[in-house]
Amino acid sequence: MWSVRNASRFGSAMSFTTIFAALAGVFSIPTLLPPRPPGRISVMSFNVENLFDARDDPATNDETYLPALQKGSAKHQMRCRQIHIKKWREDCLNLNWTESLLKEKLRRISQVILAAGSGPDLVLLQEIENLSILQRLSSDFLSKTSYHAVLLEGTDERGIDVGLLSRWPLAAPPKLHKIPFGSAFSRLEAATRGILEVRLKSPFGSVRVFVLHLPSAFHPARMREAALDELDRLTSAPARELVLVGGDFNVSAREERRRARIQRAHSTRWCVSHLVGCKDCQGTVYHRGWSFFDQIWMLRQSESMGWRLVPESVRVIRELDFQHSSQGPGPLRFRTGSWGRIEGVSDHWPVYAEIEAPRPTNGVLR
Repeated sequence: MWSVRNASRFGSAMSFTTIFAALAGVFSIPTLLPPRPPGRISVMSFNVENLFDARDDPATNDETYLPALQKGSAKHQMRCRQIHIKKWREDCLNLNWTESLLKEKLRRISQVILAAGSGPDLVLLQEIENLSILQRLSSDFLSKTSYHAVLLEGTDERGIDVGLLSRWPLAAPPKLHKIPFGSAFSRLEAATRGILEVRLKSPFGSVRVFVLHLPSAFHPARMREAALDELDRLTSAPARELVLVGGDFNVSAREERRRARIQRAHSTRWCVSHLVGCKDCQGTVYHRGWSFFDQIWMLRQSESMGWRLVPESVRVIRELDFQHSSQGPGPLRFRTGSWGRIEGVSDHWPVYAEIEAPRPTNGVLR
């Protein structure tokens, strides 16, 4: 196990690599998709895996994501050693989360976003620590997109939240809906991410977006089901606007086979991205097999107003070299490899879809 001194030396070695990689990326950002056709909205959902700043927030358990020089105290090491999962415990003790490493993480996230048609109209994000780091992603690395950043602090014990980058301004103040799990779950289980609701003024009229990050596979399936029941309640009123949902549903392929939670219980009411299109896609997450954790949904009621989720537009964004592992299939999480070489970006691949707007009739949207 590395000492703080060795981790600090390692961080210095990484700085050169990070600077070199950042300079190499300034001049070339690959665009994998053509710009969206006129009359469509483009949407991406992306779990960016632990996008933390490099400052300590005393209100949350964010001590893993600090520079090594701040990890030498007995208090810090005691807190880390209380973490039961070995990989997380070692990261808490040894990960040297420097400013240069954070910048490289932000740069790679921005490259994935910009590869999808030079930036989708809506980017639904999960595992963001706070509004400040989301605004930094937008202003420092996605400045040409002129995104509006939206994030409301939730109650997750690690401090990770869901957020939204939108080309369009707000139509109303955003809301964060706490999921009412009830007394069947402990306080720590219930302290999870809420459902972010954002109303926007698009060129095609009002758009209502829900961003979610359901309880992980460590928690029982009935918690994810309770969260989806709350989503149903939030969207039960007749809609006079486009209603979209996206995020990390944390429903594995195995869980879906056993419970058919998405296909049976929700696909009649929602157009689900990977059920409508993406027929050749394997999934967005690989863990003992492929799963579609990441999904985009459109309320079927929106179809009656002329909106359409375009099946051939649905795809998983996975073409950038640094998204892949050489050791096997699936996304490569952001990490430092041998000789301080930075690898990966996230343990999720994002999902992308386009929504066709209603066609104007006599100058008015249908």
